[in-house]
Amino acid sequence: LCRRRRPSPRSEIAAHSTRPSVPRCSVVPELSKSHELLRDAGYTRTLLNDRKVMSTLVLPVNAAFGAPLEANAYGRNMSEVISERPDIVNSLVGVSVWKGLWTSDTFSRRGTAIPTSNKMGSEGAPMTVEAFSGRGGLTVEAEGSEATVLVSDLAACGPSVVHIVDSFLLPFDWDDDARDRTQLDNGRGGVATSSDRRGGGGWGGLG
Repeated sequence: LCRRRRPSPRSEIAAHSTRPSVPRCSVVPELSKSHELLRDAGYTRTLLNDRKVMSTLVLPVNAAFGAPLEANAYGRNMSEVISERPDIVNSLVGVSVWKGLWTSDTFSRRGTAIPTSNKMGSEGAPMTVEAFSGRGGLTVEAEGSEATVLVSDLAACGPSVVHIVDSFLLPFDWDDDARDRTQLDNGRGGVATSSDRRGGGGWGGLG
């Protein structure tokens, strides 16, 4: 996820998850658009390369950017929404950047509440998502959407861990005002460092 190489077939996504304890610095082609979002929000250098940073990234595949959305005033798909409302990019990225390392074994049947890098209002508590495990696999529920985990526990160059999902996590419902209530927590980029190991599972087997 930190240096470019020649694109591999889509079937190779699963191969990236076979040895999650080994740090990998390769690009997954299906995440190129998510990588661009992270870059535009100023996250890539810190989250993917700083070895003191401990975070979890939940990234949608490229297909999620063009998938049809329910009726809303901003666009037919997320690419159009991002183009029409660039001011919500930080919130979109923030809900997919979790504080600490939350590997798949921290997901639970009843749901694990996980703090994101978004917070409610200028002084509010972090917005949380719920991470579930079950017979149907791994899922994540945000305020305005639900995503299924396609591949879990990829290692980035940081000690960050990456989960690949099939759709966007939305920090708002289309019919409420949460778009205006969510703000990115810029205190420390919304992530934990190696001296502050809050979050699920500590290093999560990525040491």
